[in-house]
Amino acid sequence: MQERLLYKDMSIDEILDESLTVYDFCYHGSKAVPANGSTTMQIPVTSDAHFLCLEITGSFTTLIDNEGTEDSGVNSISFNITDEGRNIKLFNTLVPANLVFSPGRQRTSGIAGDPSNALFYPKAFVYPFLASSQIVIDLSNNANYENNFSIAFWGTKYRTNAG
Repeated sequence: MQERLLYKDMSIDEILDESLTVYDFCYHGSKAVPANGSTTMQIPVTSDAHFLCLEITGSFTTLIDNEGTEDSGVNSISFNITDEGRNIKLFNTLVPANLVFSPGRQRTSGIAGDPSNALFYPKAFVYPFLASSQIVIDLSNNANYENNFSIAFWGTKYRTNAG
């Protein structure tokens, strides 16, 4: 949409009219993943608009004990994304979080040095989600300690009813 607005000759009224139906948006979620376990996170897509995801980013912790006193730097979290609206798994298996997110790892302050303060670079991930559906994230942690996982989907919403 931004490219269209920047490069197309449109009046301010046309721009305002279009912004009622098409606009940028971010869906996000985070969850603790239990030690040697799995969990599911659901991110609802609102009923007012379909969502065309354009980019994905996220982070995860790499703690090596339940007290949160050591940070190994070794990823133990894998995930898969399911489009609940169409019942489609978007990967054919669980994918290690460090292979998707760059840099992804979120070091913890005071543990194994300073926090990473890393910028999380979005990765191209183009996929349309239906209005009133769920983005389901299946999470697995193969470590003997709980770790945290966060994910963000950036894209464009297309309203189904602009009235």
